[in-house]
Amino acid sequence: MIKAAFVRLGIVLVVLAACAGPAAPTSAPAVPSPTVATAPGTPPPAPRSSAGSSAGHPGPAARGYALLADVPGEAGVVLLGGATGPRPPMPMDLADMWRYSPESGWMEMTPTLPDLAGPAPLEGTVFSFDTESGSAVFIDIKGHIVTYDPATNGWTEEPSGPGPTALLGAAMVYDSGSDRMIVFGGLDLETFEEHDETWAYHVDSSVWERELPTRGPSPRNFPAMAYDAGSDRVILFGGATGEATVVGDTWAYDHDGDGWIEMAPSLSPPARTYAAMVYDARRDRVVLFGGSEDGETGSLGDLWEYDIESNRWIEVETSDGPAARGWHAMAYDQATGLSVIFGGGRSRTTYTAETWVLDATGRSWHHAA
Repeated sequence: MIKAAFVRLGIVLVVLAACAGPAAPTSAPAVPSPTVATAPGTPPPAPRSSAGSSAGHPGPAARGYALLADVPGEAGVVLLGGATGPRPPMPMDLADMWRYSPESGWMEMTPTLPDLAGPAPLEGTVFSFDTESGSAVFIDIKGHIVTYDPATNGWTEEPSGPGPTALLGAAMVYDSGSDRMIVFGGLDLETFEEHDETWAYHVDSSVWERELPTRGPSPRNFPAMAYDAGSDRVILFGGATGEATVVGDTWAYDHDGDGWIEMAPSLSPPARTYAAMVYDARRDRVVLFGGSEDGETGSLGDLWEYDIESNRWIEVETSDGPAARGWHAMAYDQATGLSVIFGGGRSRTTYTAETWVLDATGRSWHHAA
């Protein structure tokens, strides 16, 4: 049962959005290791470098439910945490942090995310970069909020205040037009009910705002969501709405007007959950890959693009791409114009450590590691 799987896993698939902005140089500067409150004068530990399996060095361990986000203004993406398997048996919840760029491969960044929520630090989280402040926002299942600043390479706990209670399976993206993190849906572990609430979080003021649209998507977990900077709309697709219901509807949200619109295109991808979706700024398209058609196995390996102006989904034919999978992470690298996919698998029992890079313009995949 899908809802039972949510409760056993206790982990949210992050849905990330790439935000529009000027392209940056394709070579990334050296990245210091993330730190939290060390004694004055104490140097941070050195990062461990990896150029991927092709260079004989390991990257991140195999996992699902990892969190992946673009680093604004720099080439590369950041991977955070994940899980090695379902419950039961108990997986190892991961709180490690890695940096990937096409030129240098994987680099582990230490120490890890601060433990705010007890022994399972990534039990139900959302994660995305705010390009206005340059910080990444991480929210755990209990509503604790921490931000990561690449400039100082450190984590800061933020005031949480009244906010959403259903963060298991919620989706979050950064809306650069309104300078807000937009959060939708999720499962409330107090009531075990899916929510259909829309929330906005302002990083600079650390304030949650409950949005009150007159209509919107049905209550659900694990939808795919991305911010389309060209239209200034948040695009949502699919998710799981209950014990055994997976949907394939497309919605667009306008924060300024506080309204959801069901787009109802004539052709849509098959219904799915545990998919990943990004906004390709160079092509002005939302890109969807993979997912699960039943929430347990039934993995998909199709690639789709959505154009909001024409309200059309188009399936993209490619060759030599990744095998079908769900529970994977995906982020669009603004500086290179490439999308990076990591991990996931054919079911919740087996995950990979594969890194794939998609060039949507050339309709080509590269198996990076």
